Amino acid sequence: MNLKVGTKFNYNDLVPVKQPPHPFLEPFEVISINKSDSKPNVSVIIPVFNKERIICNMLDNLIASLTTNYELVIIDDASSDNSKEIITNYLKNKNIRHIFISTSVPIFETACDNLGFFIAEGFYLLEIQSDIIIHDKGFDKRMIDALNNNKFSSVSGRSCHSWFDVLGPKSKIISILKLKSPISLILFGTGSKGYVGKNLYNNILVGSPLLGEVYEADTNCRGPWLINKYLLKKIGPLDTDKFFLGYDDHDFNLRGSELGFRSGYTPVIMTCDKNNSSSFQVKKNKNKEIYDYLFKNKSISSFKRIFGYNELLYKIKNQTATKPKKI
Repeated sequence: MNLKVGTKFNYNDLVPVKQPPHPFLEPFEVISINKSDSKPNVSVIIPVFNKERIICNMLDNLIASLTTNYELVIIDDASSDNSKEIITNYLKNKNIRHIFISTSVPIFETACDNLGFFIAEGFYLLEIQSDIIIHDKGFDKRMIDALNNNKFSSVSGRSCHSWFDVLGPKSKIISILKLKSPISLILFGTGSKGYVGKNLYNNILVGSPLLGEVYEADTNCRGPWLINKYLLKKIGPLDTDKFFLGYDDHDFNLRGSELGFRSGYTPVIMTCDKNNSSSFQVKKNKNKEIYDYLFKNKSISSFKRIFGYNELLYKIKNQTATKPKKI
């Protein structure tokens, strides 16, 4: 699809899925585009929602940390603040390869990532949430090396862990996994590596104690998160039907494990301020209306109630949980 400034397009024009994220979609619009540089090696996909206070700092640090030939693929997900205008002005002053698109109706992070993956022209697809500030020059090369040198479905710069630990110690999945897990997991836990869950939101530099190490594990967490186009084609897009917000990375890795792939982790030094995280922002107006609709009608609601979508539970209980292993 030939995208130019002002081009409007639909989700399914680019993303090969049976149905779009929700029935209220309006066309996306290309706000800014620059393809003057050579074809990128890595495309950095950045979903944005209401980040006017930090988005310039986020982009400055990201650009300073990238060492491979790159492009930015930025998706403004119906921000209600000045994020779109700030990003537009920022890109005007930067001679960097990019495509910036926006929509007036929110689709949330998982669908934004899919859209970015299929717009991207780079072979490597690096997803980074807009509330994560990278302080780590060369992190992209380390993540790419980890993906190239191992049979990984994806590589995280944030954390990795066992299927045993996917939903937490109080969930029903623990009793299921105990039937399949090694006794050491049951007695001593998973030995998760990196910053899982709320540990990320402490606004201090994380990742440095293990810098340069690579781990293989059952699954990992986005933020930053690397795949490539071969894996995307082989494993398929993120599942917005069942996981419009959260656990889509685990589902992707689970599908990868069925094809013989493991999940990778190599630490990236970064900060993430909880006060500027989309996950903790109060949803209002159209954003809340569509979120509430999805929560009510999509599988995520039952996922929250019973600690797991039934199909995911069924698949995970047939997996043998293993501790993350340094390689």
